[in-house]
Amino acid sequence: MDDNVLVESAAKEKKSGCAIASLVLGIISLVTLCTTGSVLGLAGIILAIIALAVRKEPKRGMAIGGLITSIIGFVVGVILIAAVVLSMNMVKTTLLERGMTEEQIEVLGEIFTPQQIADYSKLYLDYSNGDLKPGDLSLEKLGLEDKEFTEDEVDALKALAQSMGVDESVLKDVNKDNIKEKIEQLDKSLLTQP
Repeated sequence: MDDNVLVESAAKEKKSGCAIASLVLGIISLVTLCTTGSVLGLAGIILAIIALAVRKEPKRGMAIGGLITSIIGFVVGVILIAAVVLSMNMVKTTLLERGMTEEQIEVLGEIFTPQQIADYSKLYLDYSNGDLKPGDLSLEKLGLEDKEFTEDEVDALKALAQSMGVDESVLKDVNKDNIKEKIEQLDKSLLTQP
């Protein structure tokens, strides 16, 4: 009789795999959020539905917990992704309105990571508002100290600087050989801004 109880208990535990997996994925989706969280949340939702509806697993509480955490992780992840995409589109629209071309914006996207673009968007606003301090545009802070620029990249950076209202004297004769010097010159010019 005891052997039958152990066999049934082991079978129930084995049958609870989807419920446990959905809960684990739901929790991880809450922690990771964004892209990974959305994918894990979706997988957790599917496993929870399988556990609850298809397999009718015994650990319903775990499956329900997995379903709830997975839905929250998925929804928050999708919202964060949408916010990033919207933010990037707003930056692109602003740059287009200020005279940059699609090609120049595309080149900027090749130079910088999405996180750098988000950081530079803040710098862009700070510069436009006169809120930058010396050092904010240093090559190190911009992550460009080891960068070798192409002429297309120089043109895109010049267009970006022009759209920000950078003094034309700083941009005069900028090329791939002197762009780092010009960026440092621009950073030093922040000392003299009112």
